[in-house]
Amino acid sequence: MSTKCPNCGKTVYFAEEVRAIGLSWHARCLKCSQCNKALDAGNINDRNGKVYCKPCYSSVAGLKGFGHGVASESSVSGGASGKATYANAPIEHESALAKGYSDGFADLGSNEQAARNPSSVPAPQLDQPLLPVPRIHSQPQTQQQQRPQQGAPQPATQAPSASTGEEGYSLVNDGDWVYFDINLAMKGKGHGAAALKAILPPADCGFAFWRIVRANVGNSGPDVITEANVVLQYKGPQTNAIKKVKSNTALDAAQKKCPAPYKGFIEVLTNGQNLTDENIFDRWKPGSGSKVIDA
Repeated sequence: MSTKCPNCGKTVYFAEEVRAIGLSWHARCLKCSQCNKALDAGNINDRNGKVYCKPCYSSVAGLKGFGHGVASESSVSGGASGKATYANAPIEHESALAKGYSDGFADLGSNEQAARNPSSVPAPQLDQPLLPVPRIHSQPQTQQQQRPQQGAPQPATQAPSASTGEEGYSLVNDGDWVYFDINLAMKGKGHGAAALKAILPPADCGFAFWRIVRANVGNSGPDVITEANVVLQYKGPQTNAIKKVKSNTALDAAQKKCPAPYKGFIEVLTNGQNLTDENIFDRWKPGSGSKVIDA
């Protein structure tokens, strides 16, 4: 099932998905909420559900008087009130750091003896800081050591879940498929590319829903299982132009019909030797580039 981009509200498909702060974004929509600068998914600051670049995050969450936020009459070094405040918090909620500075200066200014003897200044009463604590996601060292740096994804070893279509079919194992004609009428089901090629008409178009169940996709780890259903948009090598146009028109309906978890589509222009289980996976996997299988 597709998800909605938190920025534009439109559907995010697998081929264009970028993950950040636990949500799925279009790459073009992942921008700073303040200055609209494009962000890298690996270098994001978030606050109250919004994402920021580092300068804007400092502006939104920073202390006044420390070079962050908007300047005001007060600062740590003095000012009208002698208090340090946050850009988004009232003065009565100052942090322990600011409170220690301002209270200390107030006492020094009113007590000449205390000014000469700093050790007599009362220690500030610490409270909870208002600045958010950066969230650092880490894994146990043992898992990091076990994660492989390279290597081809392996078939899953644990029992996969099943995806069931409205016609009653189930896609369970890696390589399971169900085939529909251009009008999305079910024509057959089976397992493996060899069986699929046997029913593909050379002069017509159709759609196959192909099941992928693999471990270590994108070097995610041998214990991480990826399950995906992919639409194969088949256009036979002898198909005329009118049928190909009709296939493009029907693609959106085929994507919506594909059972969850739907993870993108591949254009298939052949029913020959290049249509194999591994070629289908290679065209689908993240970073593959081309999403076309031809003769």
